[in-house]
Amino acid sequence: MQTKDGQTVRLSLEVPQGWRLTRDTKRPDQVRYVEKVEQRGVRVQADQPAEGTPADEMAQLIVDLKKSQAPENDVRILDHTSEMITGDDGESRTVATLVYSYIPGETLWYVIVRWIAINGENTNIEMSVTGLPQDADALKEILDKASTSVNETG
Repeated sequence: MQTKDGQTVRLSLEVPQGWRLTRDTKRPDQVRYVEKVEQRGVRVQADQPAEGTPADEMAQLIVDLKKSQAPENDVRILDHTSEMITGDDGESRTVATLVYSYIPGETLWYVIVRWIAINGENTNIEMSVTGLPQDADALKEILDKASTSVNETG
């Protein structure tokens, strides 16, 4: 994938078996993995150059969600945390995680967004998982595995 400043970045991460990779030509800085009926997905974005800490990025999205979403979309911030996790490579990673729900049409969506600082204190990976509220536990498990396994490969 390409970063915002045009650099090519190769990432590897673990997602559920059978999910397929999709790309949007209008967003070369991100990829999505979706399951068959496309009700669940993982979006991964390379945030380079790394500009803000995970906590800063999360705080900005909270502000942006409140500004950008129409009242009828009923955006609800369900949780937000900052913590350290250990990657599969044994290295510590600072992360910030935002959980929210919203109704962009007729379906209530459950979204978990995570900002990850792999190499330093600024965010260089942003990822999110999206699904239905009843999928919350599975979505968290998918995000946790993707967060610990993601690495730049070249």
